[in-house]
Amino acid sequence: MTTLLVFSFACGDDGGSGGSGGSGGSGGTGGADAAPAADAPPTLSEVENQVLDLWESVRDEYEGYDKPPYFSGDRYAAIGTSPHPFSSYFINSTFSGDLANAPVGSVVVKVTYGAFDAADPVGYFLMKRVAADSIPSDWLYGRVNPGDAVAAAFLDDGNFCSDCHAAAAGGDFVFANDSVAELDALRATRIWQDLTTDDAFAAWEQPVGWEGDYVAGEPGPPHSDYVRVRVSPEISADLSNGYPTNSFIVKQAYANDGDADAVEFVVMHKVDSYDPDNQDWFWANFNPADGTVNAAGKGAEVQACIDCHATAADGDYTFINDP
Repeated sequence: MTTLLVFSFACGDDGGSGGSGGSGGSGGTGGADAAPAADAPPTLSEVENQVLDLWESVRDEYEGYDKPPYFSGDRYAAIGTSPHPFSSYFINSTFSGDLANAPVGSVVVKVTYGAFDAADPVGYFLMKRVAADSIPSDWLYGRVNPGDAVAAAFLDDGNFCSDCHAAAAGGDFVFANDSVAELDALRATRIWQDLTTDDAFAAWEQPVGWEGDYVAGEPGPPHSDYVRVRVSPEISADLSNGYPTNSFIVKQAYANDGDADAVEFVVMHKVDSYDPDNQDWFWANFNPADGTVNAAGKGAEVQACIDCHATAADGDYTFINDP
């Protein structure tokens, strides 16, 4: 027996069961049910059916769809709290025609995996533009689990999906429509939240040869004279083949040996297909006091980072791995 878990939306009262004039019987009409309003929202089962119909229409063809430019990698690693930890993104031809303003009929399919190297997806998240009023409820949201069971269905405001996608209101509630700068800034903010919550990164190991509280800065400025380097668990001792996707390198810079407070917090994050010309590194520089993003992404504001690390091209743009 398949268990179907559906997150409902606010439909209001059913109407008709004790509505005005329905229970008094005057005029001989008391026993008739009230007719539904012409603009009544669809019932939950109707929305479930819309999601299922959408899935059945794309299930065998979505892999032939285009991928949005920012999410062109095989499995984009979401940062921070997200129902899509590792996802491959696909958009239909209607969507592809106008990324700045998704037309009605645009479809997004997010195939989500629990880990970057997982063999099988944990779910298929669907979006379809069903109206053009520039509000969250223009979109039908759904999740289908492996086995084709609908696990979530929304066509309203105020649900988890629409609340999350409201952050991309300038891109028709689709993050793929936001500008690269906006997406880079959002990614950087989520990286900061993810790494610094409960100082999660502080438990990471320091690379071989760079152990200790402080290591003399190499190649020197711009990372002050002392740098503490930590690497995420994805990074193994053997880096002969470079860094795996979703790797993180964190560098905290200090003005003086023994200082308690860092003057710089810098992150390198390996993202599949993000910037093939520069080893697919995402760069971010934060104010260590409050997490303000000073620079992030792969553009002009981090060009100095790219130019410097390009001199360690044989080490996958990292000095800790440079032969």
